[in-house]
Amino acid sequence: MERTYSIVVVDDEKLATRLIAKFCNDDQRLELIAQFNDSLEALQFLQKNEVDILILDIEMPELNGLELTKRLDAKTKIIFSTAYENFALDGFNLSAIDYLLKPYSPQRFTTAIDKAIYLLQLENKNTSDISEKQTHIVVKTNYMKQKVELNQIVFIESFDDYITFHFEEKESITIRKTLKTVLEELPKNDFLRIHRSYVIALDKVSGYQKNKVFMGNKELPVSSAYKNEFLSKLD
Repeated sequence: MERTYSIVVVDDEKLATRLIAKFCNDDQRLELIAQFNDSLEALQFLQKNEVDILILDIEMPELNGLELTKRLDAKTKIIFSTAYENFALDGFNLSAIDYLLKPYSPQRFTTAIDKAIYLLQLENKNTSDISEKQTHIVVKTNYMKQKVELNQIVFIESFDDYITFHFEEKESITIRKTLKTVLEELPKNDFLRIHRSYVIALDKVSGYQKNKVFMGNKELPVSSAYKNEFLSKLD
């Protein structure tokens, strides 16, 4: 089921508020949670409640829409609704996503809402991508499982059927595993094999010279088989 988006209407004209509220109620994607004819009352509510979309008049007594906007959470998508076209530039300078010039049709209202919802969905996707980013792997050491934080790994060294994790701020860990197997568990954009015996964390590279890469104060070889990919990652 598609989620609904909270919306608040602020306009000092009661007739305008009722009309916009009808537009909101006719759109099943929206949940009208409040409507105000007084901008100061609206401000108090908006500072205490998270709101996805705000339909906001500009010309209002005491506190106009432009001033009110400056005091709000930047996450709220603001759509200005006004009879004065000359305010458009000021509105967009305050990162309003659209500007509805009264009187406007339900179709024009829907166009503005579509834009707001698109931006909210895009931000939500980006936040989800960040929150789901892999942060660790679990390895088995001495008959117990141990979490290895990826941001602490500098490089991984292989010898026979064992690998050693070398870290920035703690002692290394050696486990029975192949380099190929552990590489499959690591984020491809963050780690790279540079030699049959080494995998490095790309963000820990401190320098490169000919066929050598410097990982802090440690110098590692870069074999010809992996050199081109390594150099492309550095670029």
